[in-house]
Order: sequence, then C-alpha cells, then structure tokens
Amino acid sequence: RLAAFRCVIDAEPPNTQLYSFKGSMQILAGDGYGEYDGSNGDTARDALGVDNLLLRGSVVRNTQWAVGVVVFTGDDTKVMMNTGETPSKRSRIERMMNYQVMSQFALLFVLCFLSAVLGGIYYARPNSFQALFIVDFESSSGKSAPLYGFLTFWTSLILYQTVVPISLYVTIEVVKTFQAYFISQDIDMYHAPTDKRCKPQAWNLSDDLGQVEYIFSDKTGTLTQNVMEFRQCSIRGKVYGEIVGDDEPDRAAELRRTMDARISQFFENPYRQGETTTFLDTAVYDDLELDSTQARAVIEFFTVLAVCHTVISSTPDPARPQYIEYKAQSPDEAALVATARDVGFVFLRRDKEYVYCSFMGQDQRFQLLATLEFTSARKRMSVVVRREDGRIMLLSKGADSVIMERIRANQERLRQATLDDLELFANHGLRTLCLGYRILDEAEYRAWKRDYDRAMASLGDRESEVEEACGRIERGLQLIGGTAIEDKLQDGVPATIAQLALAGIKLWVLTGDKTETAINIGYSCNLLNNDMQLVVVKADDHDSTREQLERALREFGDTHADLSYAGGGGGVMAGVAAKSPGSWRRLMGRMQ
Repeated sequence: RLAAFRCVIDAEPPNTQLYSFKGSMQILAGDGYGEYDGSNGDTARDALGVDNLLLRGSVVRNTQWAVGVVVFTGDDTKVMMNTGETPSKRSRIERMMNYQVMSQFALLFVLCFLSAVLGGIYYARPNSFQALFIVDFESSSGKSAPLYGFLTFWTSLILYQTVVPISLYVTIEVVKTFQAYFISQDIDMYHAPTDKRCKPQAWNLSDDLGQVEYIFSDKTGTLTQNVMEFRQCSIRGKVYGEIVGDDEPDRAAELRRTMDARISQFFENPYRQGETTTFLDTAVYDDLELDSTQARAVIEFFTVLAVCHTVISSTPDPARPQYIEYKAQSPDEAALVATARDVGFVFLRRDKEYVYCSFMGQDQRFQLLATLEFTSARKRMSVVVRREDGRIMLLSKGADSVIMERIRANQERLRQATLDDLELFANHGLRTLCLGYRILDEAEYRAWKRDYDRAMASLGDRESEVEEACGRIERGLQLIGGTAIEDKLQDGVPATIAQLALAGIKLWVLTGDKTETAINIGYSCNLLNNDMQLVVVKADDHDSTREQLERALREFGDTHADLSYAGGGGGVMAGVAAKSPGSWRRLMGRMQ
C-alpha cells in the first residue's frame, strides 16, 4: 500500500542555509493512492519546514522505522554546499616566519643568479684578472662561459645557503615546548576546586599571548550559567515572589515548608518538587481561595505558562511516575513550565493533537490547533488551543515591547502597572516576559487558519507571509502580567572581566535583555563601573542610531576621558596610551 502512495513535493532550490527549508507536499487522488494527472492544483498542501528535513549524515536513534523522500542529492545537499577549504590556523609568528624565510629564499636566488651572470661574463673576457684565480674550464667544444655560469650558480647556492635561517624553525619549536611546560606548571592557572591545572593542547598557544585586543561575547550561557530560576511575577498589577539570596538557606527552607503546608490545605499536588522550587510566596494561594477577579487572573496567568510552550515532558524513573522532568529548546521555557507545575498547574504530556494538564488537581485537555513559534524577529510565541468547553483561545508570551503593542485598548492602568513592575524586575537584573491571551470565535479562527496554512506552504518569501498571518491574529490581547527569571553569573566572571580590563582588552557583550537588565548585569560583572559615563542609544533604524551616536560623540567624545582617551584622565582608561580626539571621528566615518 505504501508503494502505491502518490504525492508531489515542491521544494526550494538547493542553497547553503542549514537551518532553513521551504517546501510543501500535495497528496494526490484524495487519499494519495492514484495516478497524478496534474489536475489537482487546488488540493490542500502540507507545509514542509526545517523540522521535516534530515541533513546528509544524520543519525536517527530510538526510531523503529521512518518513511522519507530524498529531496537533494550529491553536491546539491546542504552539507556539501557548505563544505570548503579549511581556513588556515597558523599563528602570526608562523606567518611572519614563513614570509621571512621566503624573502631569504628570494634574496638567495638573486645572489646566486648575479654570481652566475658575473662569473660567466668575467670567464668569457680574454686576459682578465680571472685567469689568475680561475682554472680554465675545458669542454668538448672548448671554453663555455654559459656552462661556467651555470656551475657558478650551484656553487654560490652551496656557499650562500646559510642566508636562509632553517634552524630558526627548530629553535622556535624548542622555545614553544619550554613555554608550554611553564604554562602547565603555572600555579596561578591551577584550579583548586577541580584539582586541574592548565593543559596546553597546542605548542603554538604562546604565539597568540598578548595579541588579543577585543573580545566579543554573548551573555546567556557565556557570562551566565544558563540555569534559569523563576523568581517573581506580576499578575494584574500585583507582584508575587520573595527574593531570597544564596546566603539565606534557612529562610528559603522555611518558605518552602510554608508553601507545602499551604498547598496541602488547598489541593493535592503530587507533582510538586518543593525542594528545588525557586518561586516562594503563599500569597498566590490566598488569592486563589477567593472568588475574585484577581483569582481568575492568577489562573489565566499560570494557564498560559502551562500550555503556551514547546516543552517535552519525561518521567526518567518508572517507579516515580509523578516525578516529571521538562526538556526544552530554551531553559527559560523549562523554568516557566516547572514553576507552573510547582504552583499546581501541571503540564503532563503532549501528543500531536492535544496537551494534557492537571490544574489544581483537576485534569484538563487542550486541543492544539496551531503553534506560532518564537523567533528572534518575532520576539514572541503563541499557541491556539481549544478548551474542553469548546472555546478557542490564543495564548501569547514574549518581550514586553512586542506584547504591549498588541494588547487591546482600555488597559492603560494595567499596562502602566505591569511596565512599572517589569522595570523593577529589570533593575534587579532579572529577565522579563509579558503574557496575554485572547478568545477567538470559530469563524475568525477558520478564516485565519486558511491564510496561515497557505503562508506556511509558500515557496516564496515564507517568513514575511507567515509573520503577516500571525500578526493578524496576535492582536487585541488581554494583558495578564509578566515574569521575572534570574540567570546567575558564572563563578569568577567579575574578577575575570576586571583582569581583562587591566590588560587593556576591550570587552563587548551582546544581550537581548531590557536596557535596565543589561545595565544591572554590566555592573554586577564589572563590565561597567561608577567611573564610566553611560551613553544609552535606543533607536529603531540606521539613521536614528547614527544620529544618537553622533550626538553622544559631540557631548562626550572630545571631553570625557573614557571616550576620547585623552591623557591624564581619571577614568577607567587612565594609563592607556592616548589617542587623538579625531579617532572617534574616523570610527564614525567607517560606520557609514
């Protein structure tokens, strides 16, 4: 029966983009078991994306069988199109040595060539002084000046070969060996907690020491541990969550015991992992007990957390089926879903069509109609679900700048209160998200679903078409509140950045957090200090960005020591070699 299946797959031309694929599949003759006559142009198409594509060389595990169609072969595969020559990783010293040696070879050739030419000329001259020093060279045809010049070239090559410093390579390798040994034995590079010392993996490591001027770093997972902990939230303008420091374990334990006791009085939550939860506040249950608008807002808030995600649940220990672990592409999502579980809004599992949950001890099932995934351009994620009572809901979460643009009117007080709370969270260095929802009617959903499926099956500019379709339904949201998640710094990050600054290395950090969060993190990791002049640039396009940079340059660039590198300044750049004020002008010119 599978051999008789018929379908047509339309795919984009071969390209080098590993994380992008645009295609569609059209099943023919109703159920796909018939002949294709090309007359099924109006048949519904299923969208194919990068999630449906296996790259060449992929290994499928824990899968009994799979059915697939080869789309690209040979040199048209994405992996082959991305292959190229391996870039050179030679150090600057090696490149300099190669240049010097080749220069010496060129000089040696010139010397030997000149010696050969001059030797042949003087040998051919009669009665010259060469007769006193050079033994006549006889050949079968008599004296031959060219042959003598040819032999002189090779004689000069042997005589002048010491010009080329071949032994320099051996000397440098010996020096590198000793330097690598000294690095491995350096007590300042010994890490006592793990009982490990610095282990050079390459002898040319010392070639690059002292040559680094700029470091460009990501924040999440590089400066931070990428271990997200849900700390606080704002629901309908009310803040929940106690801030407990790492130096207060007794207080944290007492709050966890209080929450466990409060939950047991309200409902049974066997899925709660109270020993690891970081959201600590019994006021949530005080509000849930009341039949009030705030109680409904709390339920809506944690419903969004428990349903609006792409998390996969698992029970690693069959003997403990109520111990659930969550696996997600983003640790933020896992932290949000885990917090909802500990509060009592448990995400149990999902299949292709449904999301199964347990809310305050009551089983719930949501039919998953559509998932509008998060992207760096969208800065939000949404799901369209059908509840058991038949209502269709759109649940959204994302950056406050994006969600606030899509909320319905007449929410100004709630909007301002939520923004104030999010700013408070950001000033404490916490990552923030906004949550909202919307109830859809059946006709609106069906009309939108047709447009969305058509956009997903497009082989043209699919991203813009999908974004346009998503924008039509992600509007008129009811704002619920916001979340605050902490991502702690890696151990030793502040001290490391301070040492880099003393070495004159400039560090650039890229982050997608709010401005207040970024500034707070900058101070906590010693990237910023009180001696610096902060210049905040907030712009949406190239022209306004340049305008703000030029305005900051006019105000501070020629006067402030930190920006102009003027000698004698008392800022953090004191002691650094002075540069002319025009250096910033030249930098602005290069940015055009």
